[in-house]
Amino acid sequence: MQCTEFGTLLSDALDQMLTGAKLESFQSHRRVCPTCGPMFAEAEAGERWLKSLEEVNPPANLVHSILASTTGINTARLRTAPAYAPDVQPSPDAIAAVAAGKNPRVGRYLP
Repeated sequence: MQCTEFGTLLSDALDQMLTGAKLESFQSHRRVCPTCGPMFAEAEAGERWLKSLEEVNPPANLVHSILASTTGINTARLRTAPAYAPDVQPSPDAIAAVAAGKNPRVGRYLP
């Protein structure tokens, strides 16, 4: 196995998706390669660290704040959900439309 293939399979290996000959080849390369062995160990440690973190909820207006900061688009209309549906958030299509400078019809883009 070459280092490039190892890098391609790294995510699958961390997710324990490799089996058979691919797994054997991956593990063999990891044991002997002075670059890929430490890279795998670091990725494994990083994955353990990420799993140890407490999950948090992002602020309600995070996406809109990012759009406003990065594109200059005024997202005030999207930021406030109607009082009768406080949990309604715009769909990814609506956000993409606003980011592209289009004027989405609100009803069409709500989930």
